Amino acid sequence: MGLLIDSSKLLLKNPILFLPSLLLFLLSMLSAFLSNFIKISSVILFSSAFLTISLGLIALLGQVSLTKALIKKGKVEVKDWFKVSRSFFYRIFFLGFLFFFTIAITSLILNVSLELFKPNIISPFELKLLQLSFNFLLSTFISFIYLIFYFSLAPLTLDSKGVYDSISFALKLIKLGGYKITFLLLFIMLSLILALLLDEPFLGLRKLLADSLRFLLIPLWFLSLFKYRVELSKNLAKSFKQL
Repeated sequence: MGLLIDSSKLLLKNPILFLPSLLLFLLSMLSAFLSNFIKISSVILFSSAFLTISLGLIALLGQVSLTKALIKKGKVEVKDWFKVSRSFFYRIFFLGFLFFFTIAITSLILNVSLELFKPNIISPFELKLLQLSFNFLLSTFISFIYLIFYFSLAPLTLDSKGVYDSISFALKLIKLGGYKITFLLLFIMLSLILALLLDEPFLGLRKLLADSLRFLLIPLWFLSLFKYRVELSKNLAKSFKQL
């Protein structure tokens, strides 16, 4: 709990860390607005997807770079957003692609499974219950994948580890547990599940609430995990040589 409180105070002193997630928030609102009011052709859909992925990557790089600058220097400026080496860009891109690909495949499998179950449904109540169960299962799994993704970014960024080593470190860190990491894990996972369950493709109150939750919490997730990684390096270096 103390780590989250300290990270929250540091975040409020450095509101510039909200800029990347603000970009994602505005992008999500724009995408939902277009879905609501514009008849989407295949060309517009492809262009929108390309723009979303590109700006999403820019926002991710910005969040990582700004958080790293604050942790390393104790201060952060807008220009830190663009201080990204080519090798770091490739590693972030590959890590992001790997996790989003996993999420896409899992979503496809669960949606196909849902369609296969539907013929056996005999009442609207059973269908609604099945859809809610699948949505919760999918949200939980996606949240866990995101969790590994966020945990992997700290060693990849702060320690310049490769993608495989960063994922291995994240899994070992989660497995190792401890009250701080367990609390962080539960906090991030529950807030992710809530945001995913609230979310909807079209502009509305639920969409606004889900994206606002992400906008407020993403910088806090990054900062908390990065601070925890630094704390781990300082206090438990001997215990973590095997990682």
